[in-house]
Amino acid sequence: MNLSASKLKGRHKTGRIYLILTVGIMSAVLLVVFFLYRQTQTTLTPPQPEFDPQKCVRLLDISRVYRISAHPNNPYVLWFATAEGVRVFDNETAEWTRLGLDHGLPDEVVSDITFSGETPWVGTWSGIGIFEGADTTFNPLVPDDPRHQGRVLAVESHGNDTVFFSVDGKGLFRAVGQDLVEPVTVPGASRDLRITCLKSLPEGLYIGVEDRKLFFVPTGGESPREIGFSSPSAE
Repeated sequence: MNLSASKLKGRHKTGRIYLILTVGIMSAVLLVVFFLYRQTQTTLTPPQPEFDPQKCVRLLDISRVYRISAHPNNPYVLWFATAEGVRVFDNETAEWTRLGLDHGLPDEVVSDITFSGETPWVGTWSGIGIFEGADTTFNPLVPDDPRHQGRVLAVESHGNDTVFFSVDGKGLFRAVGQDLVEPVTVPGASRDLRITCLKSLPEGLYIGVEDRKLFFVPTGGESPREIGFSSPSAE
């Protein structure tokens, strides 16, 4: 009787050892499978950039984008004019950079962006801002001149050192460098018309105005002219 109990006790002890070994082996197998799965996911999933809220943002945080412009010497760097400041996206590093009021931007609402050479000019609802890359700040364009201060609707570089821009209710202006700003008279377009878009070409400047008007200012000094829109042909 004692012998049978001893054998039974030995079997129970052996069974517990087998159970412990089985659980240990299964746990090790699960850990190996989980590790291999994580390695596979890391390999197949492209790396996601980390976003610092003080420096970088996702485009989904933006309520409205008005213009996207590529840097003239680096088409992989895109500048976004948005209702919440300027956002710069580097396609090579997948990083977003935020530029706002704390960088000297005249206003959070940025309606347009152009490049004069390599220098970004941005049109905001409180005037023109010129970006100084070395200091990562915006400087206002001739801040002491009230004639061109206001809501900028469009900005377009023309040639090496000339930038045209329109101000809501004040008309069209031309900036030569960063120190001289002068109004531009467009025959047939009253100053209270809203110039909503500008496009520079080597032969001149196209000016889009509300009320279905388009003007062209030739580069060679000829008189500006109005261009009529033809009706689309019916098929």
